Amino acid sequence: MRFSYRGVSYEREASILEVNQGEIGGKYRGQDWTYRYPRHIPHLQPKIFMQYRGVAYSTRPIPKTEGSCISQSKTTTNLCRLSSRKQSNVVAENAKKIHLDN
Repeated sequence: MRFSYRGVSYEREASILEVNQGEIGGKYRGQDWTYRYPRHIPHLQPKIFMQYRGVAYSTRPIPKTEGSCISQSKTTTNLCRLSSRKQSNVVAENAKKIHLDN
């Protein structure tokens, strides 16, 4: 098929899609119509680890056993509390310095 976009002509072949006939869906103007399903539907795997504004996150949680969750949660909460306090102090100091410089 011949197309034109902003004065540039190009040709594109119609993509061929192999389909399987499904069950009868109903009637339209006296004719039966059937569902058609593609033979192969590619299932794209989403990225496990993505980033948003420099922070990594995942849409698929990693399954864990109960024992590992408990042991990790105790250590992680302590580490997170310490690091968040340090970060808040650093942020406060930076804000104070910027304020005084202005």
